[in-house]
Amino acid sequence: DAKGQIVGKVSRDLSFEAALEKGPELHQGDLIYSQSVLLRPGRYTLESVVLDREADKAAAKRASIDVSKPEALGLSSISLVRRVDPAGAAGEEFNPLRFQGGKVVPSLTGTAPARPDTALYFVLFLPSTPEGKPASSTPPEVTVQFFLNGKEYAEANPTIHMPEEAKPIPVFLSARFNPGEYMVTVKVQQGELSSERSAEFRVE
Repeated sequence: DAKGQIVGKVSRDLSFEAALEKGPELHQGDLIYSQSVLLRPGRYTLESVVLDREADKAAAKRASIDVSKPEALGLSSISLVRRVDPAGAAGEEFNPLRFQGGKVVPSLTGTAPARPDTALYFVLFLPSTPEGKPASSTPPEVTVQFFLNGKEYAEANPTIHMPEEAKPIPVFLSARFNPGEYMVTVKVQQGELSSERSAEFRVE
């Protein structure tokens, strides 16, 4: 947490078996692992370690996480979309990567090939009342700015429809991007509340 105290641990052994002839193909792929955790509002640091005992190799990474208070206007991190998988069963537990079009698999490398449908994804968390209703009936205003090699490239203003219940609002944006280094900034305004996030990605 913000005080440097360990508030939780998750550990899992991931085993995988396949036919020997598929070895070269599998070595060119990757393994997607997801884990949901319950955190109180606040700022956290996530420290992750992956150990491959067969290859005697390890990797570690540190990332920060902000969990908004219910009365705050929250904005998730901005993900570059690698692909969209089927959403799965309707009764599945809440997954912030699920939206009407399926389940987002983010690109964890921050790179994407140049194609007509390069996509970005983020989630809005609107202020709520203790009864689980939106604290305001005013739809939030969202502005998405794209910068290519340091210069403004494009701007989008997706329309946000207010839900009846106070639930996360996913935003999926797809467009053609020329090769280059990009920065995207998302600004959200609802009444006197505001939130802003930025991310960088590369199109090759």
